Amino acid sequence: MADPYTRLLSELLEFVRDEQSAGQRKLLDLWDRPLAEKLEKGWSQGFTRLEPGDEPATAWAHLDDTDSRFREGDLLVLHGGSPLQDQLGRGLSLESEEDGRWLLAGNRVTSALQLYAGGPCYADPDTIDLTHYYELALEEIATTQIGLTVVLPLLSGRLDISFDERDVSEAERIAIAAGLNPMQAQAIGLAYGAEQIACIQGPPGSGKTRVLALIARLMVGRGERLLVTSHTHMAINN
Repeated sequence: MADPYTRLLSELLEFVRDEQSAGQRKLLDLWDRPLAEKLEKGWSQGFTRLEPGDEPATAWAHLDDTDSRFREGDLLVLHGGSPLQDQLGRGLSLESEEDGRWLLAGNRVTSALQLYAGGPCYADPDTIDLTHYYELALEEIATTQIGLTVVLPLLSGRLDISFDERDVSEAERIAIAAGLNPMQAQAIGLAYGAEQIACIQGPPGSGKTRVLALIARLMVGRGERLLVTSHTHMAINN
């Protein structure tokens, strides 16, 4: 482990563990609230019935007349009225919605269907503990060349962000020709020309998805490999 970064890595590890603990407390507090309050505020979703899905480890959950804040890709805990006392299954993914029903998937769907005794049931938000994976990532950052020469200097403010001006100009030209506005073209140029990192921020409707799609196409076009990830399947599909 590089000496200048020992404290930074320790602080990052502490942050990861504190964040997990805080998230777990918040989740349990939500689970403990009255069901009627959660349904009214959209924190829970009610179902009239469950039935096995067309594929293994899937189930159809037929919606009642309540509305909720859930989106495709969200993780759910399924229960009969209380996720703390009447739990059917955790870690179920909301795959899609069609014809007044949700398609749920996950390796605990089968056991949830076995526990389900019929009648109404409900879904609350759920989460996964990723602390172990963050710990592994920090360990890798502390022991690999790219971690020691790029990631840690970047996080500690010791690395100057740089851009290839030729790539910036070329990507901006392509973006304008593709019909994007000047701000979108600037974002594409900076991302394409970034030699370490580029961050793009914008409100809903500002064209971030279109911008990211063109950045991906340009980078693949010059032979790069890309990882695209998000907190919802819908965003990735777009």
